[in-house]
Amino acid sequence: MQGKDTSFFRLLADNSPLFIGMCDMNLRPFYGNDAGRRLVGIDNLQHFSETPVTAFFFPEDQDFILNEFFPQVFKEGRAETEIRFRHFKTGEAIWMIYDVFVLKDESGKAVGLATLSRDITERKNAEQREKRRASELQAILDTAPLGVSIALDPSGERIEGNRALEEMFGVAFKGEFSKRGAKPAAYRLFRDGRELPTPELPMQRALRGETVEGQVLDVVRADGLALTAFAKATSLRDDKGQICGAVGAFLDVTRLKQAEDALREADRRKDEFIAMLAHELRNPLAPLKTGLALLRSGVDRAKAARLHDTMARQVDHLVRLVDDLLEVARFSRGLIELRRESIDLAQVVDDAVAASQPLMAERQNALTRSLAPEPLPLDADPTRLAQVLTNLLNNAAKFTPSGGRIEIATRREAGDAVVSVRDNGAGIPSEKLGCIFELFTQLDSGDASHGGGLGIGLAMVRKLVEMHGGRVEVFSEGLGRGSEFIVRLPLAQTNAPRVEPTASAPAHVARRRILVVDDSRDIADVLVMLLETLDEDVRVAYDGQSALELVAAFKPEIVFLDIGMPEMDGYETARRIRQLPEGKRMFLIALTGWGQEQDRRRTREAGFDEHLVKPVNFEQVQALLAERSAESAGASSVSQG
Repeated sequence: MQGKDTSFFRLLADNSPLFIGMCDMNLRPFYGNDAGRRLVGIDNLQHFSETPVTAFFFPEDQDFILNEFFPQVFKEGRAETEIRFRHFKTGEAIWMIYDVFVLKDESGKAVGLATLSRDITERKNAEQREKRRASELQAILDTAPLGVSIALDPSGERIEGNRALEEMFGVAFKGEFSKRGAKPAAYRLFRDGRELPTPELPMQRALRGETVEGQVLDVVRADGLALTAFAKATSLRDDKGQICGAVGAFLDVTRLKQAEDALREADRRKDEFIAMLAHELRNPLAPLKTGLALLRSGVDRAKAARLHDTMARQVDHLVRLVDDLLEVARFSRGLIELRRESIDLAQVVDDAVAASQPLMAERQNALTRSLAPEPLPLDADPTRLAQVLTNLLNNAAKFTPSGGRIEIATRREAGDAVVSVRDNGAGIPSEKLGCIFELFTQLDSGDASHGGGLGIGLAMVRKLVEMHGGRVEVFSEGLGRGSEFIVRLPLAQTNAPRVEPTASAPAHVARRRILVVDDSRDIADVLVMLLETLDEDVRVAYDGQSALELVAAFKPEIVFLDIGMPEMDGYETARRIRQLPEGKRMFLIALTGWGQEQDRRRTREAGFDEHLVKPVNFEQVQALLAERSAESAGASSVSQG
C-alpha cells in the first residue's frame, strides 16, 4: 500500500464507528483504529499491538475463539459470530458482531486476519431485558390462579394456555386448547345448559373482533370433572390494526357458584320455614281463640273442663315452638353447654321412651326396645342425650302410619355405644338423605296427620351428638321403605353412674309477701291470680317507680320483676331495690323472654337471684317457691342452732 493510500486508509479507519483491527497469522495485533481502541479501553496503538488477540475475550470464550471460530475463518476465508469483548479498564462486557476475514497478499497468500466488528451491546441488553420481562411474565402466568389463553394466529388453530388453565380445563402440559386445530381439545363449554359450538367460544369470538365482557360458563373436562368459569376475551392487533391473535382470561368460580347456590337454597328453606312457622302457630291459636269464645258464651262445667284441657295442650304446644326457636338460636351462636356426668345409656333410653310414649299412643304405633345386656357407660349430659333420642323417636312416630312398628336398640361396637331408631314408616327419598340434618329441612310424607314441624329437630340432633364427640347417620331405601337413624357415642372409661340426691318435699310454710312488677297488665294480673291460688299475700305494680314505692311500704320477701319495662327497666329497678335497706335481703326473680347464658349473666350482675323465661307456667312458680321455702327453713334452723 502506497503512502497516500495508507494515509487515506488510516483516515477512513479512524473515522469509522466500527472496530477495525488486524493481526498476523500468529494472532499478534498490529493495528486497531481509534474507535476500536476506545471501545475496549486501550489508550494507544503500541499497547494494542502488545495485547494478544485472545486477551480481548473473556476466559470462558477463549476456547471457542481459538479452537472453533478461527479455524472456521481460515477454512472458509470469512466467518461471523456474536461474542463479548472485554473492556480492559472496567472489565465490562461489550457485545460485538465479530466479523473476521483472511488478509491475502498480491499472490493470494494468507498474511493475517482483519475484523470489521460492530458494537451491539445496546441491542443485546434490550434483548436480555425483553427475555427477562418475558420470563417474569411467564412466571406470573404460571403462578397466577387465573387461567389465561393466547391465540397465536388469527385463525385460532393454535391456542396456548398457562398452567392454571391447563389444570382448569384438564389439558396436558403445553397442550392444545384450540377446538379448530388438527386435534381439537376435548373439553366442552356450556352456557345455560347449552353446549357452545366452536364459533361461539370466547376466543373464537375475540378473533372475529368481538369483546367478550364476561360469561359464566360450565366447563366439562375430558375426564368428566365439571366446574364453573367466568370468561373474558379480547382480540390482539398488529401495528396496522389487523387482528393477529386473541387473549382470554378464565376464573374458576366453582366454589363461588356453589356458595351462591347454597345461599339460594338457604333462602328458599328460610321462606319455607317462615311459611311453616306461620302454619304451626295458627294451629294452636285457632282452638285457643275458639275456646275463649266458648268460655265467654257460657258452657257447663264438663265442657269448660274439656276446653281448659284443650287450651292447656295448645298453650304447651306454643311454648314448645318458642322453646325450639330459642334453642336453634342458642345452637347457631354456640351458646349450648353440656352438663356432663357419668351415666348409663339404658337410663337415657328409658327417659326418651317415657317422653315419647304419649305420641306413640296417639299414633297407635308399637314401640319395642332391644337393649345391650351389659351397661354402656357414657360421660354425657343426660338431658341433652334424652332430647336426642326423644326427637328421633317422635320423628319416627310422626312419619310412621297408625299401627306401624318402631324399634330402639342399643349395642356396643368397638369403643362406641350405638343407638338405633328404626321404623317401617314413610321412608326418606335418596335426594334428601344428604341434607336431612340441615336446618329447616322439611320432609313431605304425604300424610297430613304427622303434624308438620319446623325442620329444626334433626339439625339439633346432629349438633348435640357431635358436641358429645359422636356422630349420627341415616339410612333409608326410599319412600315407603322406612328409615333408620344410628347414633354413635364414645364409651366412658367407667361404668359407675353418678347418683344424684333426691330432693325431699318442702314443708308447709307461712304466707309470704310477694310483689309482681310488669308493665303488661295482663301478664302481671294473671301471675297475681296464680300466686293468690297458692295462698300468698300479693301486690302488683305496673312500672319501676311504683315498684320502688311498694317495696318501701309493703316490704315484700319475694319480687317477680319484668326486665323489658319502659322508662325504668328491670335491671335499673333491681339495682335501686338493692340500694334500699329493706331490699338487700329480698329474693328477686327476673321475668324475661330472653333465656341465653349472657342474659342470665346480666340479670345476676344486676342483683337478681333467679331468672325465669316467659311464658312462666304454674309448675315453675310452684317449684321455685317451694325451693325458696326449703332454703328459708334450712337457714332458720341453722340460725336457731
